[in-house]
Amino acid sequence: MTISKTPGALSSFRRIARGLPHQATFQIPTKALAPFVDAIVAALGSIQTGRAILDEVVFEPRTLSALLATHSLQPLDRRDTRAMQDWSIDSTDPGALRDLLSALLSDAVEFVFIPTPSRS
Repeated sequence: MTISKTPGALSSFRRIARGLPHQATFQIPTKALAPFVDAIVAALGSIQTGRAILDEVVFEPRTLSALLATHSLQPLDRRDTRAMQDWSIDSTDPGALRDLLSALLSDAVEFVFIPTPSRS
């Protein structure tokens, strides 16, 4: 798992995705998060890698910070959650992808997830 600042990544994604029916907003079932994440991963098919681009972080992302620490990565700056926009977290391990999605959803982080290979 790697993390990097990717200035303009969200703008590029929004420009490309404008008008596509792929975006969804939904209520996260926090008490049943694991089966929810499993359903998302199953729907994506055989993904090998994935990238999560952070959009908006309202509250301190404690679960995400703990996950980054388990991968020996520096946690994001907790003092200013607005500074987390346009950071990308990449994973090449399917298990870590599941953990990443779970952490992002658990912390109510707004993000874009780009799986590879993508479903067209």
